[in-house]
Amino acid sequence: MSERRDLLLLAAIATALTSFWLVPYVANGLSMPIGPDVPVYVWWGRLAEAQWIGAPGHRPGVTVVLVTLTDAFHIQLLTVVGGVLVAGGVGIAVTCGLLLRATRVDRWTWVLGAVLAGLYARFLIWGYVANLLFVLLFLAAVVVLVEERRMSRWAAAALFGAAGLSHPYFFVFGAGILVLAALGHRFRDPEMKSVPATSAFTALAAGGAIAALGVGLTFLGPHYSLSAAPDPILRKSGLRSLLPEIYRIRTQALLMSDGWWLLLEGIFALGARLQHFTGRFLGTWAACTLLIFPFTLVLPLFAGQRLVFFGFFLPLLASVGLVKFAWRFTLSRRVLLLLVVVGAVTLETAGWWWPASPFFTEEQLRQSSIAGRVVASTPLGTPVVVVVRQEDRELVLPAKALNALRTSVPPDRIPEIFAYFGAVEDIFSGRPSSSHEPLRTLQVAALDEISAVRRAPFVIVLSAFNDDPRARDLLKQAGPGVYASQITAAVSVAGQPEPTSPAGIAGTVILIDLVLLMTGLGWARAAGLTGATAWGLAPAFAMAGVVLLGAALYVVGFPINAVVATGCIVTVAGGGLLASRRLG
Repeated sequence: MSERRDLLLLAAIATALTSFWLVPYVANGLSMPIGPDVPVYVWWGRLAEAQWIGAPGHRPGVTVVLVTLTDAFHIQLLTVVGGVLVAGGVGIAVTCGLLLRATRVDRWTWVLGAVLAGLYARFLIWGYVANLLFVLLFLAAVVVLVEERRMSRWAAAALFGAAGLSHPYFFVFGAGILVLAALGHRFRDPEMKSVPATSAFTALAAGGAIAALGVGLTFLGPHYSLSAAPDPILRKSGLRSLLPEIYRIRTQALLMSDGWWLLLEGIFALGARLQHFTGRFLGTWAACTLLIFPFTLVLPLFAGQRLVFFGFFLPLLASVGLVKFAWRFTLSRRVLLLLVVVGAVTLETAGWWWPASPFFTEEQLRQSSIAGRVVASTPLGTPVVVVVRQEDRELVLPAKALNALRTSVPPDRIPEIFAYFGAVEDIFSGRPSSSHEPLRTLQVAALDEISAVRRAPFVIVLSAFNDDPRARDLLKQAGPGVYASQITAAVSVAGQPEPTSPAGIAGTVILIDLVLLMTGLGWARAAGLTGATAWGLAPAFAMAGVVLLGAALYVVGFPINAVVATGCIVTVAGGGLLASRRLG
């Protein structure tokens, strides 16, 4: 009866959070996924599908999941990105609740932990698929270790391997945290043999080997180092010195908007006392984050807000401390306190999320589609320069225009797209027009990169990214809001993204949830998990299976198409069913 009650609670939490994250789509009639990196994952998937699984970069696990779901269910890639964001965020909430549940805390604590972690996932649902998949898979592996079943270390190794393939950089950070926690646990009680700390070393070593092999094999085929964010564009342009100030501004904006509830959870987290290995793991995670965070404000390494986005130790420890504090009061006051805290965080999150609108708008998509068809008619090897100019968005605009256009051009033209922030005449003269640093440095670097191709560029302007009226006078109109240096006969481009519908996004979320649940349940049971834990971790096991098998199939030469994608999912599901009967 207890397992059934817990399973119903998890189902209720998952349903409530799914509904919560779908509100802006349904209420506002949105037809595009929300998040700044949405177009990045679209062109990553298109490039991987057309050329090679490692062509977009070092995170093959993400592209494997996206293109497999896209081809298997005949849903366009843009919609799948939106579906994975919501489904993955809800999966993280359930996994976090199960992590606390595995430590044998009371039901109040792990339910509260799942809810707070689900709301904390707002940072990753905001368009960051790679980070989201990593967190889901990594925390699922930790839950498996904490459960201490007979197949724990090998099941965790598979999950760690898939996590490393999804985001290798965060895997190094996460593995370091887990190693430090395991070492501390072993030193505390060196006589303990069969504990998560012992299994963690084996699981991490095996998972790390899987991830290293998978990432290494991606270099066997075409590989492009294409900038998809403002930060690498600035580094490439020799403007690394600007990054610390930019990172401080971003961190300040984060604290201004979310600081009060982060502080609230931090205060309750200070009162958490969790003696199990989970407590040491979460404590080590918190300590490493607090130790590294100040350096991100002075060094041009990465934005400190990424550590905050990854900081799920905060809602988990806060739930432990909050329930401990609430236990001092009578039942009615205890419930009231928990409702007030959860309600405050929920309302703040709703106030930010529900009015949200897509960063990649329908207008930008429409103009990018027209431009993509025009670019497709130009000779292969011709550098395509999208000229952008909006005075109030100097740093983000080139990357945003690049990513938008890459979603719609033929995949083999994606590496030939360049962005230039300035005047159209600069491209023809080959000289920067700005006298102000650092914009001039950015222009010089872009012109040098374009001239290195040694072919006359094809210049294009999308009015969604360029408000300079002179650009329209120097170019020819190729379509509504699209201007080019020459008019060519536009040709069709396969796989161009199109707006979907609120029902389409909601339906995709439900479909992904059901498919992952049924695909991974057998593997969860084969790992020795039962009841609510097996059902709750099933999506993570399914994701890991698709990543590992899909990457293996694509690397050895199987084409990325509907037949292979469907076969991958069916094989993972069938293999889990057989494994559960043999080992469960």
